[in-house]
Formats: sequence, C-alpha cells, structure tokens
Amino acid sequence: MLKKLLTTGPLLMLAMFLFSSAVFASPVAGNLTSDQQEALKIILQHHERLDGSGYPYGIREEEILPEAKIIGIADTFDAMTSDRPYRKGLPPEVAMDELKRLSGIHYDGELVQLFEQALIADGVLRPEEK
Repeated sequence: MLKKLLTTGPLLMLAMFLFSSAVFASPVAGNLTSDQQEALKIILQHHERLDGSGYPYGIREEEILPEAKIIGIADTFDAMTSDRPYRKGLPPEVAMDELKRLSGIHYDGELVQLFEQALIADGVLRPEEK
C-alpha cells in the first residue's frame, strides 16, 4: 500500500499540470463531480506548507486540507529518495531526518510521525534504537 502511495509523485505532478488552478475558472470546472473537485483541491494544496511558504496559495496550518498535508509529506519523501538525472536519491533515513527537521515548520509533526511508523512497518526504515 505504501509503495503505491510513494510512486504517485509523478502522477501528482501531471495532475497539477493538467488541473492547474485555472481549471476552477474554466468551463471544464462545471463538469467536474464534487469528488473530482475535492480531489483537485487536495492536489493543488499538496505543496502548501504550515508556515505559509508553500504554493500556489501560500495558505498555512489549518487552512491546508489534511489529505494535502499527507500527500505533501509522501511526495517530499519520494522526491528526496528518487534518483534524478542530476543526482542520486537520498537514503530513506536521510530523507526522514529532513522531514522530522521540518516538522512543525513545513509539515504536520503528528503526520510525519505516522508516516515514519508506516515506513518502519513496510520495512523501508528500521526502528530507531533508543
């Protein structure tokens, strides 16, 4: 399940390209079901950050849909751990440390903890030794 979630990054970027905020003002918007409109809001908000530094709206904290916060965390992790033409992906532990460092600033701390637990359960990360 988590592997499917982590591989949606490119699909989300495609969706953002295809369904930019201009869609809301277009005739196409009137043809979207309420579920599609809700999904579009989530997709558009997944680059928003708790401190308001995200885009496209610069909204913050509770203004950001919970689903968008979750996708934002998973997408960021995927972006950091995936190989790119210009760099090798980071190890999962390094990416997780970065998400933790930005907890409460960019990302919801409770959701980051739950994401880490899911990665441990899936064997992507090892539990921290205390």
